[in-house]
Amino acid sequence: MGKTIFPSWRDPRWTGILFLGSYTVYALLSPGFSRRPEQVATGLAVCLLLDAFLARALWKVPLFPLSAVFPAFGMALMCDTPLVWPYAAIGVLAIGSKHFLRSGPRHIFNPLNFAIVVMLLFASPWMAIGDDRWGGYRAGAAVVAGLGLLSTFRSRRLDLSLTYVASFLAGAAVLSFVQDRRFLSLAAPATGAIFCLFTFSMVPDPATTPDGRARRIAFGVAVGGVETLLRAFEVRNSPFYALFVVNALYSALPPEERPAVHRGWAYPDSRDPAGGAILR
Repeated sequence: MGKTIFPSWRDPRWTGILFLGSYTVYALLSPGFSRRPEQVATGLAVCLLLDAFLARALWKVPLFPLSAVFPAFGMALMCDTPLVWPYAAIGVLAIGSKHFLRSGPRHIFNPLNFAIVVMLLFASPWMAIGDDRWGGYRAGAAVVAGLGLLSTFRSRRLDLSLTYVASFLAGAAVLSFVQDRRFLSLAAPATGAIFCLFTFSMVPDPATTPDGRARRIAFGVAVGGVETLLRAFEVRNSPFYALFVVNALYSALPPEERPAVHRGWAYPDSRDPAGGAILR
């Protein structure tokens, strides 16, 4: 099968990993965050090992599972639970969705978002999502946003993230008018760290979002629009459900014409059975 293929240091995913990894370290060092080393280690081990195994078993490609680090760090930051097993479950769901729920050469759902939605629907007594562990510090959210801007710029998805933010704020304005509520209270989630992580790490996932600018903008508007509709009905954790729905709808559209290798997010030796590059 050949030697393991390691990513170049110029790979833009390293910026995203630095973005998430720095805050995972913060979570482990901060008593108020209540993250334990065994929780982070469990999620990381499950994601890395399962992704490497399935890449070899299903696609015959000996890739170093760099992309598996994203859901591993993301779950440590977003998913709040005192237990260890939910992190293993999230890892299995995230990596499993990446390899088994596919449309052509791409997986349909952002892996971590898929896992979070499933856990919220079926394991909510044991896991929650919330900003409370971040202590409400606006400075922390600002740093997350700054690193996220750099990460999405390098992955050429900054326009998508900014479009989603604009759509979210527009939706808050609409709800403020329709429901006679204060705009600032409806827009307040945008100042939280979870919102920044979702906006700059989960929404602009290159493997599950369009490449063309017009489609990227439409994608961001769609996520914000669906989220606004769900918020109107007071659905909790509406951003994750909105992205799940839009990912599913996007996968049903005719595929875009893509370059043979989408640099930074595919390896030249990574091919699906139909001959397309497998995005990692």
